[in-house]
Amino acid sequence: MTNLPRWLPPPLDWAAFNSDWNAFHDAAHQIFTQEIMQQSLTYGGIKVIVDSRIEDGKEKAFWHITHVSYGAAQERVPDIARTAKISWLRPLLENPSDSIVSVWKENVRKGRGKEARVYIWIESLEYLVVLAERKNHFYLVTAFATDSDRTQRKLEKARKEYTRNSGGSP
Repeated sequence: MTNLPRWLPPPLDWAAFNSDWNAFHDAAHQIFTQEIMQQSLTYGGIKVIVDSRIEDGKEKAFWHITHVSYGAAQERVPDIARTAKISWLRPLLENPSDSIVSVWKENVRKGRGKEARVYIWIESLEYLVVLAERKNHFYLVTAFATDSDRTQRKLEKARKEYTRNSGGSP
């Protein structure tokens, strides 16, 4: 892994948990609770809201940033890379102007309309946070490891298109 900037903590080490998903997941939930639920989360001085509704004993936002959902039934599948980088969410929102961070906006379809989303990406460390813009706050859409070539290409294309169309500033 590329050297981490000093503002970014090391990811959770899966091997340190002896491949015990429950212990690993519980440690990630503790980080989520302390850094996201118990402290005010902001981006650019504006509050970030997370989905705190409880589902299967944990917050919906937590499930979303530690699992991938598949199929029509939206079956949750654990994602070790997503979970390992959970402690990066807050620091990334607090350091978007660092030179290794890319930030851009994109309008995406949401129901019958469109929704403005902010993408905050550390390409070299393969981690992305997505926020939806609301009238007076942001809403955490997701955060995940961008470790597949397909995801990397898709994000690179979106970033280039945004930069070309906007002059580069979100």
